[in-house]
Formats: sequence, C-alpha cells, structure tokens
Amino acid sequence: MEATSEILEFANSQLLEFRYYDQVLDAELSAVHDEMQTRRTATRLFRSYRYRKTARRRNALYLDISELTEKSAAQKLGLNEWKPLVNPKLQSSEVPYRSLIDEASTLQMQFMELAVVLILVFELFMSIRKGS
Repeated sequence: MEATSEILEFANSQLLEFRYYDQVLDAELSAVHDEMQTRRTATRLFRSYRYRKTARRRNALYLDISELTEKSAAQKLGLNEWKPLVNPKLQSSEVPYRSLIDEASTLQMQFMELAVVLILVFELFMSIRKGS
C-alpha cells in the first residue's frame, strides 16, 4: 500500500510540474507577443541582451520539460499525455524569440555600419580641412 501511495504522490508531483510549465509557457508566449507588438525603434538595439536572456530562459524550460517527460516512471504512469500540450507551445515560442534576436542583431549591425560610415566621413572631413 505504501508503494502505491508513493507512486501516486510521484505522479501527482509530475503532473503539477507539467501544469506549472504549461502556465510558464503561456506567460512566456504572452510576453513575447507583447514585445513584438511594441514600436520598432532604435531602443531595440539595446534590447538584444534581454532577448538573449529570454531565449536562454526558453531553452532552459525546454530542457527541463524534456527531462521531465523522459523519466521512465512518468512515461509508465501516462504523464506524457501533457507533453503534446506543452511541446507545441515550446515550438511556437521558438519563432518569435528567434525573430526578436535576429532583429536585434540586424540593428546592431546597422548601427556598426553607420558608425564606420561616420568615422570615414569624419576622417575625410579632417583630411580636407588639413589640406586647406
């Protein structure tokens, strides 16, 4: 009887973990949706670090959920029924996160290109000024 109660307790804890991750993923998807709806301004250039942090957090969630679903006891107890509910959310979060990171990287590259052009213009101006 004690073994049965331990198995049920384990199953409940696994189920609670899946429910927790389901709620966390809902919140993450909502946050990334809100982030993508904000105005596209130069301030996004400075948001790239936050995007990377968010992407790392998402990847950590993916690893946690993968580990949870691969536990043999969880598979035997039928807890994998939650996996199809959670995995699409993980996969759908990949596209917006990647998009935000790519956008921030593009802005950084554009900023660097602009800085190089400004330096070249400044150098040209200084050489013309010296020549006069």
